[in-house]
Amino acid sequence: MAEEKIIEVNPGDTIIINVKNDESDNKTYSISEFAKLSGLSRSTIYLKIDSGEIPKIMIGKSPRIESKYLNQFKKQ
Repeated sequence: MAEEKIIEVNPGDTIIINVKNDESDNKTYSISEFAKLSGLSRSTIYLKIDSGEIPKIMIGKSPRIESKYLNQFKKQ
């Protein structure tokens, strides 16, 4: 999420700057991409999504998984 920083330039004049945190730059993966990177099958990923183990976000009609969840499921 972006964080606002307020800078006072001259007395009475302020500038608001939106600064992105690392968390706001999360990449998302399709189910197929996540499957390739994690080593899990697509059906296993859908089961984990349905159980709530992997949260999904929808972009249009496409389910996407944020990159921050990849390390939890990457096969060793």
